Amino acid sequence: VPGMIAFITNVLGTNNINIDSFKNESNGRIGYNIIDIESGLPHDIVSEIEADANVIKTRIISFGNKQ
Repeated sequence: VPGMIAFITNVLGTNNINIDSFKNESNGRIGYNIIDIESGLPHDIVSEIEADANVIKTRIISFGNKQ
């Protein structure tokens, strides 16, 4: 879906979340993103992303001491 990368990065940027790396892939039918950020991700930001009709699923994986 065009505009999804912009949507996600705008939500994160507006909330002062710094992106360390961003991977976007697609099989031609469904795309996915893997985003590494340098801090924890508050639930309200996840909810804002999940509220978009084009978002199928989100999964948060925490490593180390990121909060």
